[in-house]
Amino acid sequence: MTRVELTGPLLALSRALTDAVEAAGRADTAAFDEATSRLGRFDGEHVRRLLGAVVRPLLESSNPDGVDGDDLLELLEDCARAALPWWPGVEPVALAVVLTGAFGIDVAAREELPVQLEDADITQHAVLVVDHVLRASGRPLRPALDAAFVEIAREDGQDT
Repeated sequence: MTRVELTGPLLALSRALTDAVEAAGRADTAAFDEATSRLGRFDGEHVRRLLGAVVRPLLESSNPDGVDGDDLLELLEDCARAALPWWPGVEPVALAVVLTGAFGIDVAAREELPVQLEDADITQHAVLVVDHVLRASGRPLRPALDAAFVEIAREDGQDT
C-alpha cells in the first residue's frame, strides 16, 4: 500500500488519534481525555473524515460476510461494557451515531436524539470504537490509519 507522507497538521492529527486509541487501550482516562481534547483542536471535518475512513474499513474487515444490525448492536454493547469501568462518559447513543455514521447514515438532527451530543462526544466514541475493534481483531492501528490517509488523499485527488 502506498503511504501519504504526513507533515505539519496531518502528522499532529495522526499522533493525537494514535495517542487517543492507545490511551483507550490502556483504559487511561486522563490520557484519553487529553488526547481526545487535542483531537478537538483540529478542524472537525478533517477529524470526522479521518475517523470515518478508519472505522468503516475496520468494521468491514472484522465482518467479512458483511455487517448487519445485529453485528452493530453487539459491537455497541461490547464497546460500552468495555469502556464503562474506566470511562464513565460512555454513551450508547453516541456509539450508535458513530456506527451508523460509518456506513453513511448521518444523524443530521442531533437535537432529536434522547441525549445532547457535541462533536467532541462523537469523536471520543469513535476512538472507543476504533480501539475496541482493533483489540478484538488483534490488529495494530498504524495500517488502518495509513489506509485512511491514502483513501482521503485519493478522494481529494492527491497523489500518494
